[in-house]
Amino acid sequence: MASSTTRRSRYAPFVFMPLTDVAIRSAKPRERSYKLTDGQGMYLEVMPIGAKYWRLKCRIDVNGKPVERRLALGVYPTVSLLAARKARDEAKDQLRAGLDPTHEKRCAKVEKSQERTNSFEALGRDWYQTLGELWIVRHADFIEKFLERELFPLLGIRPVREITASELLMVMRKIESRDALELHAMRCRRPVRYFGLAWPQGVRSVIHHPTCVRGALKTCSVTHMKRIGESEIPELMRKIAAYDGEPQTRLTMELLALTFVRIAELRFAEWNEIDEKS
Repeated sequence: MASSTTRRSRYAPFVFMPLTDVAIRSAKPRERSYKLTDGQGMYLEVMPIGAKYWRLKCRIDVNGKPVERRLALGVYPTVSLLAARKARDEAKDQLRAGLDPTHEKRCAKVEKSQERTNSFEALGRDWYQTLGELWIVRHADFIEKFLERELFPLLGIRPVREITASELLMVMRKIESRDALELHAMRCRRPVRYFGLAWPQGVRSVIHHPTCVRGALKTCSVTHMKRIGESEIPELMRKIAAYDGEPQTRLTMELLALTFVRIAELRFAEWNEIDEKS
């Protein structure tokens, strides 16, 4: 009778117990690695050096055939028991949807890396390096200082696609508080000009269409430069001709009056741009 009781207890059903934080912390390294099972294919692998790795055993369909895989879910204690279970559930959801969790994890890493590459400052500096060589030195210096002083400190580390209208407005408000209304009107309200190179890369954000903050800022009063009327032109030309200062200055004023070009265009003009025959 005793032997019969012993026989029944020997073959009693196994009762599975999920892992606990106490059991995990108490797990000591052995000569060989071993596993502590938590259930649903997830286990903790304890290495001889003492490291503890979360693993998930699963089957993935490859060309119509189930293939067994081991997915890495993280390292304990950086990834806690609850976090590992959450990662396990997410991986199983992907498997049920016919996705490969390893591929999805790799894609997430690539996307995160691209987010860092597509930060506000990274795209701004790339834009400046590409177009800055085409500008005159004074304008290039102004743009570089503006980016570094006004935009990068507040928005530099942010991925462009995550920048919100409120963040863009915050930058404008800061400039507006200094009464630099013309500055933000030219440089902040149309920041899409700064990052034209980003849009072909698939980056989209609120700054691509900055009209979302239109009407939220003060406007600066514009004072137009004085001009002369048609009837005053003969008197202007007589005064230029009678100018007794530097000859180069007199000739420059005459040329400006005859060609109607901008001052900078005339100052930096080259001889090959001038048609002497006409």
